[in-house]
Order: sequence, then C-alpha cells, then structure tokens
Amino acid sequence: MKLTVIGAGTVGAGTTYNTAIRDVFDEIVLIDLDEEQAKGEALDISHAISFFSDTEVRQGTYEDAVGSDVVAITAGKPRKEGMSRTDLLEANIEIVDAILGHDFADDTVFITTTNPMDVMNYANAELSSLPRERFIGFGGWLDSARFQYVLSQYLDEPADDIRGYVIGEHGDAQVPVFSQVTVDGDRREIPKEDRKDLVQQMRQSAMDVISRKGGTQWAPTYGMSELITTVATDDRRVFPCSAVLDGEYGHSDLSIGVPVVLGSDGIETIIEWDLEPEERKAFDAAVEKLQGYCDDVDTLV
Repeated sequence: MKLTVIGAGTVGAGTTYNTAIRDVFDEIVLIDLDEEQAKGEALDISHAISFFSDTEVRQGTYEDAVGSDVVAITAGKPRKEGMSRTDLLEANIEIVDAILGHDFADDTVFITTTNPMDVMNYANAELSSLPRERFIGFGGWLDSARFQYVLSQYLDEPADDIRGYVIGEHGDAQVPVFSQVTVDGDRREIPKEDRKDLVQQMRQSAMDVISRKGGTQWAPTYGMSELITTVATDDRRVFPCSAVLDGEYGHSDLSIGVPVVLGSDGIETIIEWDLEPEERKAFDAAVEKLQGYCDDVDTLV
C-alpha cells in the first residue's frame, strides 16, 4: 500500500512519522515545494523506524504518488494578520486545486488538515470527480481528544476509558456532544450546569499549547495517523470527521463534523445521533455558518 503526504511541515512530517512506525504501508511519499526539507524529513524518519518498520519513506514528486491508496493533504497557507477567512479560502483553494489536478488512483481516499478545514474538504470534493465518501476532513478527532482529556480530569477517570465526541465546525462553532459521553461503554450524565465550564476548559486547552510552543504538534499528527491507518486496514472504526452531507442531519451541500465509520472506501457510514435540543440547535448554527463558506466555494471552483 502507498500513502502520499503533501506538505513536509510540522503536521506533514509528524503524520509521516506516526504512520511509518505502524508498519502498515509499504511506501510513504513525502511531497513538498521545499524538496530539501522533504528529503531531510524522509531520511530522519527512515533512521527512526529502521529497527521496527519496513515502510519505505522517501521524498518524491506527484509522479511518485500515482497509485496512492491514501493522500494526506497538510499543505496550505496559514491565516495571517489582516487576512479574512475568505482570503484564506481563496488562497488555499488554489493550492488544493493544483494538488487534485494530479493523478493518484481511482480509489484514493483524501484526508485533509488544510484550513479552513471543513470548507476545504468540501472544496476538495467539488474539485474532484470521485465520490464524496472519499473526502475526509481531520479536526473532529483533535477536538474530541481535548474534550476527553478535560472530561477525564472532571470525572477522575482514565482518559482512554472515556468517549466524548465533538462535531460541528472545526472552529468556534464546534459542538461537544455531552449526550453521548460514555465511560467504559456506559453512558455518563454530565450536569448541564457544569457543561459551559468544561467547554471553556476544552477550548482553553488548545490555546495553552499554542501560547507556549507556537502551535500544536503531537495530538494532530497522531490523530491523522489514526485516521490514515484505519482507512488502510479497513478497521471500520467510529471517528468524528468532517464529511460532505447529502441529506444526513437534514442538510446537504456542505462539509461538517459528524460521527462516521471509516474504512477502506473512506467514509463508510455517517451516523445520525439523536441530539439533545441544545446540541441540535448548536449543530444547525454550525451548519448555517459553514453553508455560507461552502456556497462561496461553489463560485470559486
């Protein structure tokens, strides 16, 4: 199997390493405009995995990416001071348009981190002739990991025993789904009077990392590797991911975070939870926000 990672920055290189150590892919191709950077990262990762993985990691070109089973898109321009989300959208659509103009494979699954992520995942699907199921937006896993960490502190339970998912936008309009929180598989009720504070702690936890080290690294790159590996192994695990809706949750023509089952074809199933009224209201507000940006995509592609 072949994985192509586009972008050799912090997220791209970290995703490559976290996936290479699992020894799932025969080959990982790392592509970046800075070829020397990509070569250096590929060589460093190859040294790191030499004791326990046969995965070949190398810098390459789009010609080397032909036949990729999974393509991870981590390339994109960051939002700068004075730049609106629409400005960022226009700049990054140009980048992904150039990427998707290359040949990969008829059954390639694309996973993107490029921001604004939900909108970019929708743009990817619009720019391609492949089914919507093959386009996955990464972000919900990361938000959910932070949610579970905060819940573990609050409940005094091990974080890996907790399942708590965040859907909606990967951004300010995120929706923590308190009604679906479980501990060891059993539903756990979280008092409504405590939820606002927990949400604030979850959001602050990301800023606590960014303010101290300038950006997040380990959580997003491990999470990307989880999604990539699940697709490669057809494990059919449930993750919160951005998916292009076509009637699910009563909405269409946008990409938004929802619980999905991932497998070799990408998004195998979109799970429609029975949300609490407050959660449904927040989710619909996220839809309204993202719908405007996705409508902009339709005029740009």
